[in-house]
Amino acid sequence: MKVEIRTKIWLEVEGHPFCHGKAALLSAIQQHGSIRQAARQLRMSYRRAWEYIRDLEASLQFTVVDTQAGGTRGGGAHLTPRGIALLDTYQAVHERVAEAVSTHGATAI
Repeated sequence: MKVEIRTKIWLEVEGHPFCHGKAALLSAIQQHGSIRQAARQLRMSYRRAWEYIRDLEASLQFTVVDTQAGGTRGGGAHLTPRGIALLDTYQAVHERVAEAVSTHGATAI
C-alpha cells in the first residue's frame, strides 16, 4: 500500500483564515491587473471574486486590492502593499512546507 503525505496550508491573520483559494485569487489579480480576468482564469464568477475580496478585507480590516473604475483609459486592479505582503507570506510558507513534504515523499506500508 502506497502512503502519500498531503497538506493544506492556511494563515490565520487575527484569527481569520487565508487559504489557497484566496491566495490564488490575489495571485491572479496581481498577474492580470484585473478582477474580471482573474475570475475568468480561476473559472469563478466576477461576483464571487468580489465576494471573496470583500469578505477577506472585512475580516482582515485592511484593503488588499485597490481598484480603478473603467472609462476611456480602462479600469484595473492591483494588490495593496499589505495585500502583496500577505500573498508573499502565504506563498513562502506554502513553498517551505511543500519542500519539506516532498523530501519525505511517499512510502509503502
